[in-house]
Amino acid sequence: MMAYAMFRCCVTAKHLPEFDLSTDDLLSRLGIATMDVPEFGCCGYPLKNVDLVASLAASARNLALAERAGRPILTSCACCFGTLQHAARLLEDQALLTTVNASLASEGLCYGGTAVIKHLFHVLKEDVGLDRIAGAAGASHAFQKVAIQYGCKLLRPNLAARLASPEGEAPFFERLVATVGSTVVPWGLEKDCCGSGISTTDLTLANTISQAKMFAAQNAGAEGVAVACPFCMLQLRKVIPETDGVTVLSVAQLLCLALGMEGRVAA
Repeated sequence: MMAYAMFRCCVTAKHLPEFDLSTDDLLSRLGIATMDVPEFGCCGYPLKNVDLVASLAASARNLALAERAGRPILTSCACCFGTLQHAARLLEDQALLTTVNASLASEGLCYGGTAVIKHLFHVLKEDVGLDRIAGAAGASHAFQKVAIQYGCKLLRPNLAARLASPEGEAPFFERLVATVGSTVVPWGLEKDCCGSGISTTDLTLANTISQAKMFAAQNAGAEGVAVACPFCMLQLRKVIPETDGVTVLSVAQLLCLALGMEGRVAA
């Protein structure tokens, strides 16, 4: 199987090393080959609402590097996935592509429009499969009741996240959590914003949103909130002291625990 080019979120190295470590452990355990591309940079998200062309150039640089390496991109960050996927869609416009490629020329890069971007969920669903994960799971762990937090990027239909299940079947995130022995706790806020998106402009409101979510998870009886995005993890963890007993952990951490691995759960 061809190795994926691992695209790491800029916030995880400094703030959430356990997010990347558990993802690496999980992929290794499941036999998914990955490689790091040292030249990868920011996905472009911080520039998106300031200078769209600059944001697209940042995204296209990463896409061009993946093309040059001949590898599909794999990221465990919903925000990075959404930003890169959206950029790839926008760069189907030839005028935009020409403009962006002109800015990449100084590095000898040129994006040809063929990059493939996958979130961790896609690999677990398409390359591994729930049956294999269920067969490998079985270790007891502390998170038997779990509330799930999607992250806004995975819910946007124009990004083709392909995580919707056939009619009558639970969405993939819910089935994945159930596959490893946890009960998905209904809490009504799984598709609501975590607050991170407005934290740089209105921190008070952002924290109020995340506090409301964590109290809702606590009141629903959840022992943990499983997230698919490090920005959700950071934001929701800010109010953990006020909702004692509810842990925010990544999907990879939850799966690592179910597979009998430490999972780097400690903050």
